[in-house]
Amino acid sequence: MGWQLQVLAQSDDFNDGNDTTPVTWTHYDAISTIFGASAQDTWSFPGGNTYRLQAVASSDPGTAGPARVSSFPTNIYSDFYAAVDVVNWDNTYSQKIGMLGRAGSFGSRGFPTTRGYMFIYVNGGASAGTDNYIAIARLQDDAQTQGIHGSSGATAEVHGVNLDPSNKYRFVFMAKGTHLEGRIYQLPDVHTPIAVVSANTAGDSIQHTSGKCGVFAFNVTDEFSIDFAGPADATFDNYVAGPVPPDTSFTDDFNDGNDTTPVPGWLREDPIAQAGIPPACYPGATFTFPSGGYRLFSPVPCDTAAGSPRVSSLRAESIWSDFYISLDVLNWDNTIRELFGIAARINTPGPGTTGGYLLTWEEGSTALPNSTGGDFDLLRIQGEGRTEAFQMESNIPGQNSGIHLTNGVSYRFVYIAKGFNFEARIYQLPETTTPVKRLFAIDTLSMFPNGYVGVIVADHPSDSTPHACWTTFDNFYVAAAEPRLTFDRSSGNAAVSWSASLDGIWVLESSSRLDFGAVWTEITADQITFLSGQRIHMATTPMASNADTYYRLRKL
Repeated sequence: MGWQLQVLAQSDDFNDGNDTTPVTWTHYDAISTIFGASAQDTWSFPGGNTYRLQAVASSDPGTAGPARVSSFPTNIYSDFYAAVDVVNWDNTYSQKIGMLGRAGSFGSRGFPTTRGYMFIYVNGGASAGTDNYIAIARLQDDAQTQGIHGSSGATAEVHGVNLDPSNKYRFVFMAKGTHLEGRIYQLPDVHTPIAVVSANTAGDSIQHTSGKCGVFAFNVTDEFSIDFAGPADATFDNYVAGPVPPDTSFTDDFNDGNDTTPVPGWLREDPIAQAGIPPACYPGATFTFPSGGYRLFSPVPCDTAAGSPRVSSLRAESIWSDFYISLDVLNWDNTIRELFGIAARINTPGPGTTGGYLLTWEEGSTALPNSTGGDFDLLRIQGEGRTEAFQMESNIPGQNSGIHLTNGVSYRFVYIAKGFNFEARIYQLPETTTPVKRLFAIDTLSMFPNGYVGVIVADHPSDSTPHACWTTFDNFYVAAAEPRLTFDRSSGNAAVSWSASLDGIWVLESSSRLDFGAVWTEITADQITFLSGQRIHMATTPMASNADTYYRLRKL
């Protein structure tokens, strides 16, 4: 998925059908090891490319505890980032599945000493009918203990998280100092979490500061809701761990004069050529790099059966849901009516099939070149726009999308999505603080929840005579979100929010002063909620009675 972790990282996709290479995993059969029982656990590789952990039902839950199985690579971390895909589990009984961090002191015969921290998903079971939730808990002396302060106050739990075994999920467990965070993503989207739980061990009498990361499953009830009486069974894939979170953003300034590095390269889309128009009629789109920029050019074909000139280039290594994209536009052909800009959540790219969202600017319909015309649009397209090209900004009345851009002046386009709410900005460089244009849009049809991102240039389809089209771009950047606080005072109390998709662990802090020597106090996790990809803090007192409060977002 494009992870690039620093030295000391470990990763295993299990495509070799074993857990000995490229990472050596240690099997830990707790009941057998501590109580001298026969082997309780098995580790297998369904399909030769996944990792299944199973434990038979405990014969004596009161003494030996529940069925449980785990596996650990060798590296030891203090701060850590660990992730694994959960691709299947038995949902007919209740079990806890997930990840461990800072694990160690593994038990031996007669000594249940295993300890660490756990990020768990608890399924209530088909017959048990109890709550499904995620939590961060402490493992002490081979047993789960509660009490880590976090999302629910005295405990780090978030309830009402319902996962479906027919889907696949990515579990992420992170630690920085005393702060722990667990996230769940529904694949293929690896950028916007569907659930987040936070914990802080500061003040705990027991602190685990280093240890191994790994995966586990253990039983909660059997199918008849008898505590700890059932088996455990979960299947994992694509494990990765390292000392720091990976940077999930992507950037390319094209200063290397190509679109093949950083690897993987850009996916060049030339729909006219892909439609089968022969080179004798259509020599093909070109992708060049004048003065460190990225120029896309599409000539006019002699046969317009495949449509007007158009060309795009996509980042196809990752699927994006929420996003923050910025792109510099350096110059273009202002003698024709072309449109150009950012493509996002692109699905089924190809001639006559491309769907998704565009942020584009065009010269307008007056005589060209002009000094006043131009239009900024947020488009939803189907069938490359020939089936539908809808201007989503029209769903928000009162906006004016008109703006003139001067060819040869550099501009930065910014495209932001949170769910099906979109924002677009244009900055005239070098100014990057105050946009010269800002538009908002909503896709009321909620048509494309995720997809690829990239750049696009197209001759305006309404032109009666097709024209060759080209635009030069630079400094493409995409991330799941912008690290920025949003402030809402509509309720009378301050509501401060930010994206839960930011890489790493972030804390919200407040102060009554901004001058030198101001004291910033962390707002605890139980005062922060998660909703629709956002972390939200609602002040408990009205703004009028608590006027001098400032907030900042800080990455640990």
